[in-house]
Amino acid sequence: MNKKIYIISQIFIENGGSFSGFVEDFAKYASKLGYKVIILAAREGKEQPLHELKDYAEIYRFPTRRGRLLILVSTLPLIFKIRKFFKKNPPSKDDIIVANGDAALTVWNKKYVLRAPDQPARIFLKNMKVANKEVSLFSRFARTIHFNIFYIVDHIITKKAAGIIYSSMANKENFERYYHINKPYFSPNKCVKIDELKRNLDPKKRRILFVGKGSEKIRKGIIHLEKVLPDIFKEFGDVELVHIGGDMEWNVPDWCKKRIISIGRVSWSEMKKYYESCDLIVHCSLSEGIASVLIEGMASGIPTLSSDIDGIYDYITHLKEGYVYKRGDVKELKEGISYMLKNPEISRKMGIEARSKIKAIEYKIYYKELINFLERIFDNQKVESINLFDKKD
Repeated sequence: MNKKIYIISQIFIENGGSFSGFVEDFAKYASKLGYKVIILAAREGKEQPLHELKDYAEIYRFPTRRGRLLILVSTLPLIFKIRKFFKKNPPSKDDIIVANGDAALTVWNKKYVLRAPDQPARIFLKNMKVANKEVSLFSRFARTIHFNIFYIVDHIITKKAAGIIYSSMANKENFERYYHINKPYFSPNKCVKIDELKRNLDPKKRRILFVGKGSEKIRKGIIHLEKVLPDIFKEFGDVELVHIGGDMEWNVPDWCKKRIISIGRVSWSEMKKYYESCDLIVHCSLSEGIASVLIEGMASGIPTLSSDIDGIYDYITHLKEGYVYKRGDVKELKEGISYMLKNPEISRKMGIEARSKIKAIEYKIYYKELINFLERIFDNQKVESINLFDKKD
């Protein structure tokens, strides 16, 4: 087979999890089927080589400047560099192009399938209003300008796409409502290797797992978790919090800090041991797509508590596969954590249900269906939209 699959991404970090993990696993699966996979991405730092030849993909990285106004500072230079690349190396009419988010601007004049952003820009602005009191007027103004630029970008990349990969059906409905589109779609936008994930608890300890960068304390809902931790630690004297993410100063009393185990950033392969050893995983984001850590936690059988982010009900029915609370509601967050810790047997059954639910997007099933979806689009065949959670055997 001489057919190529081009994957266009803002960044690519091997063993990086999140979207990089999706790219890596997709490339490995497709390469075993005989496709030649080419990954085009911005270069994150000088330690990343400009060109790599892996057994699963050829990787090209392009130097760009990154800044807070990512769309202006990083994506625009990337557009010119990737367009120049394609001018020298034109894809054939049979080749497949998948572009992630605003990186689709680099191939807007070609046929591509879009992996849609986590939510439309204006949905993000709406969701973040919950925490307006925590943000300065200037920051809110800057955020509004920033995401209205993204609103225009989202409009362009969705209109141009031949098909769209969504994180959830709620994500699909939001994009169709805001941008008045009706494109073939595939949902969700990531999968999981269930056989590599498990739960192996130490009965002497009870641990809550939380994953989030300190630089995103508001969006990730850390500001609300900080408010409930003292009460949770008082109620449950044997409970610890395991925090994975960048360095962060927790705004809690000193005695609480002694029960917070901060790990820092870890690779995807290292994450598995934390899934194995925790009793509850907590997601308290105000605005987010469906995080890889949520899916992987469910696949591990960890009882899961999540805010009601857009799309969560594709994955969790409240009190069946996990516990869902109203985002930004500190009282409900505290009640949810307390309920899950007080009822370990009910929580355990939720974890079993979650693992069963997530089998619908086990990676071999997922990539087989995704490649079939992509092939039909690029072969100009009739395409049926797919939601894997609704797909019948």
